[in-house]
Amino acid sequence: MITAQDTALAATITREHAAVKLLEHGPLTLSQFRWITCWPTSDECLSVLNGLRKCNKIVQRNKHGSQVYEAVR
Repeated sequence: MITAQDTALAATITREHAAVKLLEHGPLTLSQFRWITCWPTSDECLSVLNGLRKCNKIVQRNKHGSQVYEAVR
């Protein structure tokens, strides 16, 4: 039987995978990332991005005075 927790975990994994794939195309600021993904809140975006950063799948850099996120290659 699939539980609500299983469904939430699957959604998180899907978002993480999508985020990495998107950032493989080039660096994005948080507002650009949110605009492209249409995720409802910046907190949701930050949660996924920070999780990926801690796993060393993406990096956060300062570019032209703005924080950008990009995939590790």
